[in-house]
Amino acid sequence: LGTVIVAWDETGLEMGREIYCARRTPDAPWSVPENVSASPMLDSTFPALATSYDYSEYPAESNLAPARSLHVAWVEGSIMPPLTTVVYRVWDPARGWFPPPPDPPEDVTAGIGGASPSIAAGPDRVPKVAWTTSQEPPEAMPTRPSDVLYNERTNAGWGTPIRVSLPDGPAGTASLCPTIA
Repeated sequence: LGTVIVAWDETGLEMGREIYCARRTPDAPWSVPENVSASPMLDSTFPALATSYDYSEYPAESNLAPARSLHVAWVEGSIMPPLTTVVYRVWDPARGWFPPPPDPPEDVTAGIGGASPSIAAGPDRVPKVAWTTSQEPPEAMPTRPSDVLYNERTNAGWGTPIRVSLPDGPAGTASLCPTIA
């Protein structure tokens, strides 16, 4: 414990914006920043972080995040919806990043798309993500321009997103910028 982790989106790069992450333990300097998104043809923005510490062993065949993990979710795609989605990678000291760059990150949204991710994880090592749906296409969430959805990852992968915002908000309203704990 005592590790500090910072993530950010780096702008001004030749091929677009990328998510970087750096770590520092109490007895060491900051790590060299790592490119987490590794998606030079897409803009990667608005990272969200969570850690999980359960100090137990985990089976190697498990798709759950290992103990002492760093979970990162971010927005990937063009800057404006509907061409954005929320994606995910996990890091642990023994295995590094999963999926390993340059492999694409996992799509949390099951193809719905989205923005404004928030992520949580705890001793169960299950990452849980909330996000705002993209403004389009309207057939994806026809009741309003934007809703808040939730999903979590298990051994089987990411589940089906669940709407947690008001199901039939007044016309012209939107649910935006969720946080999760």
